Formats: sequence, structure tokens, C-alpha cells
Amino acid sequence: MLLTSDLKFNFPQELVSKNARPRGQSRIFHISRGSDDCEELQWPRFLAFFQKGDTLILNDTKVLWARLIIQKESGKEGEIFFLKTSGESLNQWEVLAKNLNMKAGRKIELPGGIKALVKEKGRISKIQVTSEEFTNEKLKNYFLAHGEVPLPPYITSLRSGDSSNTSNDRERYQTIWAKYWGSVAAPTAGLHFTEDHLRGLRSRGVKVEFVTLHVGAGTFLPVDTQNLNDFKIHSEFAAVGPEVCSAIRESQGMGKKVWACGTTALRALESAVQTSGTAGTRLPLVAPFAGETKLFITPGYKFEVVNGLLTNFHQPESTLLALVSAFATETPPSNSKGELKAVQKILRAYEIAIEKKFRLFSYGDLTVIS
Repeated sequence: MLLTSDLKFNFPQELVSKNARPRGQSRIFHISRGSDDCEELQWPRFLAFFQKGDTLILNDTKVLWARLIIQKESGKEGEIFFLKTSGESLNQWEVLAKNLNMKAGRKIELPGGIKALVKEKGRISKIQVTSEEFTNEKLKNYFLAHGEVPLPPYITSLRSGDSSNTSNDRERYQTIWAKYWGSVAAPTAGLHFTEDHLRGLRSRGVKVEFVTLHVGAGTFLPVDTQNLNDFKIHSEFAAVGPEVCSAIRESQGMGKKVWACGTTALRALESAVQTSGTAGTRLPLVAPFAGETKLFITPGYKFEVVNGLLTNFHQPESTLLALVSAFATETPPSNSKGELKAVQKILRAYEIAIEKKFRLFSYGDLTVIS
């Protein structure tokens, strides 16, 4: 049994990156799946990891500026972070609130004069927007006009002043290939890449394909259970199209690698896995998929699609740290002792990275696990 506390590690606050470097200028830390080796890579050597026939999967979700500052006459009262619609109506929302009294029945005025009513208080609260103008065609423009870039609290707390955003955040907290609005946090592994990187990979015969996973609370909420497997992850929308499945099957048929750029792309792909075959045989097949996923990957999980993972460093005691711990070994551990060893492997690698002063978390440096 893995405890959430098994995923704990210490780090110096000065390594938490509060601003992003220009794309393509981050450092790269490689963790081997087949051994305990880890090392720093320069960009040319990293890009040479990708071979002709490989497939690289990117997440094309686009971040909504869905963090709203609630003002009173006396100044800032708190924040509401819109996560996703609750049901079919755009007026019903699941939200995270900070420094706000979310008592059921309370009326709240959002920026721009939009009225809302608290329907249910909780770790994730539910509100109803009562203004008619909060409609589908105006929703994106409303958040663009009134929202703050939804940077993680560990970044905003490092910045001074009432506004935690900089003019650079709207460009840097979005991948260059972002297409479909719907995420409340960026798929941060993709923030490192430029158009030149993608052109170079394609020119060498690497297939670059896209899936969609709209990042929600399931990705970033802290684990609040003592036993890791007792945590109930929140659902997120994912879509994997037939073109992606064809590209993956072609790479697999050639004995080539499938790379996921980000834990979100990996979870989308693994959510699309189906199995077929007669008793005693099992043939994993990635098939078109569109729907909600609650896939929670912890050590012991058998990865069916992805061979290489690009990701950032992750926070202690998080679902994402559990995921990369699971991915860090080629053979899934079969018992709790092996699961703990998988976690300890990642924590040892992180310890080395911290000694080498790699920059941590969402705006930090890139890790490659392969």
C-alpha cells in the first residue's frame, strides 16, 4: 500500500520558477526507465532521441483565463476559479474559491456585472450564473476580458503586487499549438517547444499528432487521503481521433516509439486503450475515444501505448508525481514493495536534479523519461 506521504520530498523555494524562460531555452533532465541513470541533456541531443517512424503526441487544449478576482468597495475580497460546467448548461459551474464565503444561497457579483448564486459549498463548490449574457458565444470573450491567467498558487505567491499576472503570461502559459478552449491549467510540457522544433522533427520522419485533454481539477488538486489509492480523481474531458490511432499503430508495427508530450497527452492515450482477444491472450489497441476520463495512474500500472514521456518536475504528494513514478520503470512492480521502489527511483532522480539546480514545476525545466 502506497501512502501519499511516500511521495513527499523537500526542495528549496528559490528553485520554484516564477517566470518562464523563452521557448527552447529550458534545461533538460533525462531519467532512464531501464536503469537508475539520469543526466542533463542539451537540446540537440534531446531532439536526436526521436527517430524516423516515431510518433509524438501533443495536447492541443487551450487555456481559458478562468480565474476571476472578486472585488469589494474596500478592495480585493477573493478569487473564483472556474473549473468546468456542471451538467449541460453553461450557467452551472464547478469552481474553486479562495478567501470567499461560499455559503449556499450567497449572491456574488463577478467582474463585468455578472451575477452568480452559490448553490453548494465544498472543496469544489457549485455556482449558478444568473445573468443571461453568460452564453456560449460570449463565454470565451468574457474570460479573455475579465479573467486572470490561472497560474498555480505556488507561482502567484512568489510574485508581489495585487496582480499576479505579467504581460508575458498570456503568451507563455499557452502552447504554440493550442486550439480548443477548455483547460484551466496549461499542459506545461508543451510550453518548451517552438515551431522550429516541430518542423525539425517532422523533417526527420517523426509523426506529430494531437489529442485533446481539457485540464481540470483532476490534474492539479492535492491528494487529501492517507492511502494514495483512496483518492478519487475528478473527471476530465479527453478526445483521441482516428488519425492519432493510425499513426500509433504504424509506429508500433515498425517497432518505433510513441512519445507523449505531457502527462495529459499520456492519460488521454491510455484512456483510449481497449483490449481484445480470446482467453489467455490480450492485444492492447488504442481506439478513437471521446468522453470523460478518471484514469488515475499510480505505480503498478501497465502502460499500453506510451514509451517515452516529456514532462516537467511535479510537486510533492501529487497525482502527477505518482504518474511519473509509475512510468519511471519499464516493468510494472507486482507488489507494494516494488511500488515504493518505483517512487524512490523518481525521488532520487529529483534529488539529483535539485542538487544541479534545475528549475521546478509549471514554469520550470523539462524532464524526459525514456
